[in-house]
Amino acid sequence: MLSPISRVLRTVAVCSTLLSVSPRGHAQTAETSARVANAVPAATERTPPSDPPSKHRLNWHFPRFRWWEYAAAGAVSVGNISLEVAYQGGQTYSWNSTLPGDEAARSWLRGGTTEAQATAGHISDYLWHGTTYYVLLDGLFTPLATDKFNADVAAQLTLLNWQAIGTAGLVVRLAHIAVRRTRPSLQGCSNEEDAVNRCEFRGASFVAGHAMMTSANAGLACANHYSLPLYGGGAGDAVVCPVMVTAALSVGVLRIIADKHWLSDTLVGWTLGGSIGYGLPYLLHYRPVHQIVSPLPNTALLPFATSTSVGLQFAGLL
Repeated sequence: MLSPISRVLRTVAVCSTLLSVSPRGHAQTAETSARVANAVPAATERTPPSDPPSKHRLNWHFPRFRWWEYAAAGAVSVGNISLEVAYQGGQTYSWNSTLPGDEAARSWLRGGTTEAQATAGHISDYLWHGTTYYVLLDGLFTPLATDKFNADVAAQLTLLNWQAIGTAGLVVRLAHIAVRRTRPSLQGCSNEEDAVNRCEFRGASFVAGHAMMTSANAGLACANHYSLPLYGGGAGDAVVCPVMVTAALSVGVLRIIADKHWLSDTLVGWTLGGSIGYGLPYLLHYRPVHQIVSPLPNTALLPFATSTSVGLQFAGLL
């Protein structure tokens, strides 16, 4: 005979089986399933799924290269080609005087021999070309090679580099053709047939092209590596800017040693090149669009527009 406890357990088991197969049991089960099924979309609506994590460590969260930037950069490239053809045809000089500090810097820095001047000129060529290739290849291949073929960031950096380097080159050639300043090496030149220093076109002195282009490269490298951890962040990215700035300063001094430019040419070249190289990518891309820099702390210049006027308004926090 079964014990009372065994009987109770057997009765519970039978009742449970009958409940599970009864129509009422099916109805309750279906009702419960329907409630669960209806609850899933509601939960989904309340908590939308998050975006999947990016497979790249570098993400371009800045404004992308716009259609008008393509048009402007293309026009600059066409202008560069046209001006280069005009410049290679030769020019006549129209500015032969010096500015304060030019003669003193030339007397102090100019190479003592023709060989020393030529060597300085060659080194400046290598530094200019080297920094240009570095910036272009760094922007293109670093995202591809170190970030799982990140073509998006590589393309954006390449476009920014094209934009700034092209603009700097255009300004250089415009200044050369418009200003037509005599190089310092033509001081004391002669038109005699057998003269050692003959008066002939040797390129324009203003603005110092090597110094300006190398400074533009330095500005680009600084902006790119300060805004994106191309080398993973830390010391790898932090060291790029000082090295590139040192190269730009060295090129300017070497051009004076080579007797190619006056000090005033070089100072303007450094300033314009660095401003274009750093300023263009920063103002158009790396700086958030809604932030406009103000020289005062906790303030900003903000654009405004009404039905009758547009302008800037000054805002700040007390």
